[in-house]
Amino acid sequence: MMSDSRSSIRLSLSEAQPTDWARIVEVLRPFVKDNRMERLSRVVGSRRAGLHLVLENVHDPHNAAAVLRTAEGLGVQHVHIIESVNEFQVQTPPGRGSGGAQKGVAMGCSRWLSIRRYGSSLECVEALRAQGVSVFASDCPPSESDSAEAILAAGGGKVGGEFRHALRTQCPARPLGDLPISTGEVVALVFGNERRGVSSVLLEAADATFYLPMAGFTQSFNISVAAAIMPNPNPSPSPLPNPSPHPNPSPHTNPSPLPNPSPHPNPSPHPNPSPHPNPSPHPNPRSHPNPRPHPNQVAAAIALQAALSTGAFPEGTLSDERQAEVLGRWLLRDVKAARPILRQNGIDLIDF
Repeated sequence: MMSDSRSSIRLSLSEAQPTDWARIVEVLRPFVKDNRMERLSRVVGSRRAGLHLVLENVHDPHNAAAVLRTAEGLGVQHVHIIESVNEFQVQTPPGRGSGGAQKGVAMGCSRWLSIRRYGSSLECVEALRAQGVSVFASDCPPSESDSAEAILAAGGGKVGGEFRHALRTQCPARPLGDLPISTGEVVALVFGNERRGVSSVLLEAADATFYLPMAGFTQSFNISVAAAIMPNPNPSPSPLPNPSPHPNPSPHTNPSPLPNPSPHPNPSPHPNPSPHPNPSPHPNPRSHPNPRPHPNQVAAAIALQAALSTGAFPEGTLSDERQAEVLGRWLLRDVKAARPILRQNGIDLIDF
């Protein structure tokens, strides 16, 4: 929304038009280094307009961060977050903040994504349909074990188990590569909670359901596959040749079980510390800065890559208007003095 005045233009970002974003980019561009601006322009020019990502009630902050990194790295721009059960959080990078996880997704790669939140699954589906986006939800492949009793035993609940059984019987999921995707069609791939998967209400509302084909007996990726596909950048430490913290240790190891003869006191209460030193007496697996991703999130990463391999979602398909908006939002975050600079140029942002 814009209103003309002699002093400035009052602008609401929530209702800004393409010409407004183009003006914001024009004003802020000189305050960004040339190589930085070139990179921003190159990245926004390679974004994919045809593929959206939907995450429904993802619980673990590590998983959330892993999926967002994958999506951003593959050129996906639009991410939709459903929080009908739990709030969406991403892991804070080491050294930032004290809580480990923060509400919101303005950290790391997620700051470059266009993220929209919803309070219910149907609200998200309706918003996507209003934009002409087809909704494809991930589900398990058809199986003889998909009886109502089996789903009930897996924790689906009596009503939920019967409903999912009926849904999978009448509209079975198909391999991702067999989805009816037309040329130029905009598609949203939906992934659900780590334990429950996509909700029944979203499965019913989706245009189709899909799964990742498996050649063996298993129907989903386990954690060993997760480690192989997405290796941990900080693996568990290997045995060190000298666990001593002193800067000048002896070049010879001491095989004797007697206490350390070094003149420096051994900080460990035990004479023979473990070859895997851990400063914490009670290591907490949740505190590891880079845990291995959950299989559900690995499936999301593989599904995105598989969808892109079909060629249906080429790079560089964001319209010029959308590119101007995305680039404008990036510059608002990148330029520290963006607000006063814009005011000096006659643009007053009332919601920034």
